[in-house]
Amino acid sequence: MPPKKTGRKSTKPDGWLAAGISVPIELTVAQAEYSRKAVNISRFVYNLAAATHRFHRRNRLPWPATGDLRKAFNACKREDFPWVLEVSKWVATGAFNDFDHALKRWRNKTLRSGPPQFKKKKRTGAGGFLADAGADSIKYDGNRRIKLAMLGSVRMSRRLPPGLIPYQAHIKYKNGRWHLSLACWKAPVAPPRRESQAAGGVDVGLTPLLPWPWTATETDGKTPNPTPPISRNSGDGNAPCRAARPAAGAGAKPSAASTACTAA
Repeated sequence: MPPKKTGRKSTKPDGWLAAGISVPIELTVAQAEYSRKAVNISRFVYNLAAATHRFHRRNRLPWPATGDLRKAFNACKREDFPWVLEVSKWVATGAFNDFDHALKRWRNKTLRSGPPQFKKKKRTGAGGFLADAGADSIKYDGNRRIKLAMLGSVRMSRRLPPGLIPYQAHIKYKNGRWHLSLACWKAPVAPPRRESQAAGGVDVGLTPLLPWPWTATETDGKTPNPTPPISRNSGDGNAPCRAARPAAGAGAKPSAASTACTAA
């Protein structure tokens, strides 16, 4: 079945990938007040959709689709909920999107998730909302400022990585600080090209041509794997000293080489 056409042109460039980034933001007093109001309205719209869907389930009525709930809410919000108009339209849209995701998780049998539950108002004020959407609406100045709907210019704690096109912005409050979560388009990175090793060889190191003590062949006519002699500067510097010492119990006096090694 072909995908349903929504009439909206996608802002995704051809071949680009989806990415996400979260950045702490510094809000003014007016921006923080607006964000707290948007968090409460987003929670209210989500709970309204959850309550309507629960009512239809318990009364054995046809389950309404998320799109039908959104249309019914937009038709009556000016009369029944006029205070919802104090924030951007994306706040209610984000709440319905969250409810639709919760509904899809419940219908997915592999996730073993329950029906959508009500969101509670937390004492810490934690919560979030959809601030803006659309690559044409979100304006990033390339430094530490980003322009969002109804909020204006928002100051971020750091710059965004180069080459990102933000198309969706969520604002969340957690651990006593506001955060901006951006969904972006990212240009694909080509894998590094490796040099061809078709005409190359394997480096096995350097070995002397003749074995120590530089004899051409052994008695059996085979040349063993050559091993370099141990020098005094190598790890086993006491090898010449042990060779100069007499065997145990022989009673021989130490040689001049052994005495020199001991003195050294």
